[in-house]
Amino acid sequence: MTPLTPSPSSGSPDPAGHPDIELLADLAEGLADPATAEELHRHLAGCPECADTWAALAEVSRLLGDDEPP
Repeated sequence: MTPLTPSPSSGSPDPAGHPDIELLADLAEGLADPATAEELHRHLAGCPECADTWAALAEVSRLLGDDEPP
């Protein structure tokens, strides 16, 4: 499965070839493998919609990382 192919849990395939939000979240948290990260970054360079989603996920991850545990 390529990063731009939705997982079975995400419903019907996206005809535009956008990555799953789970993949963007993995990228935002630094969890994507290098080949997947490279492919996602290429997609983000040409897709403002996905780039905005990825930026929002990265911001949430950063904010959660800044929060001190109770």
